[in-house]
Amino acid sequence: MPTNQRATAVLEILVYGAIVIVCAAIFAASLGLPSSNREPLGSASIPQAVSVIIAVLCAILLARAVAVLRAARTPAAAEPAAPQSPAYRPRYDLAIGIFVLALVFAAVLQQRLVPANILIPAFIGLAMWMLNRFRLRALLPSLAIAVGVGLATTYVFKNFFYIDLP
Repeated sequence: MPTNQRATAVLEILVYGAIVIVCAAIFAASLGLPSSNREPLGSASIPQAVSVIIAVLCAILLARAVAVLRAARTPAAAEPAAPQSPAYRPRYDLAIGIFVLALVFAAVLQQRLVPANILIPAFIGLAMWMLNRFRLRALLPSLAIAVGVGLATTYVFKNFFYIDLP
């Protein structure tokens, strides 16, 4: 295993471990928050839930990084040669496109030009289709996922968080 991968795995372990510690501190600090009589979730539940979700995801990534380090300790002769994957090429055009799309989404949502139950699925669908490089075969799955996630998001925000979306 190259030294670069080993160093990256060690750095990942340190970063994810630090994030888990921060999540534990946030969870512990939110235990003292008062419960709300008007909201069903209360003020402590959101930071607690988010910190638990982030900690679980970091634990998964920690396990992956530990597996990489363990693989480095085994002899290289025992491992079959991995097929070479194509080189990763950053796509700055897609990053800029998603950023501009997010700015347009925020502006249209703020101005209340389009209802949220239409705007959110449109944003998600267009973003997914853009990330799929506008392939026609990706249009239908992108729209299906966007409508499902968009309408569910709108429902959750309006009925559970009591946030009045336009």
